Amino acid sequence: MKQRDAPGDCLSMDILDIRLTSDLARFEIMYNDLTVNAQIRLCETFNTHPDEENWDVHPLAIVLRQMD
Repeated sequence: MKQRDAPGDCLSMDILDIRLTSDLARFEIMYNDLTVNAQIRLCETFNTHPDEENWDVHPLAIVLRQMD
């Protein structure tokens, strides 16, 4: 298993250091933000259904950006 594929905390130490020292803008991408076509492709890719996931309360992705 490559390091980037290894399970663990999604935030690197660099991000944690930035978070402690400056403001981060946070943007969450939710399942319902996706187009219907993207929702279908996501479910097919992971062989799942939205009812089997917690996507209604947890974001699919979180984008952080350091703001100066």
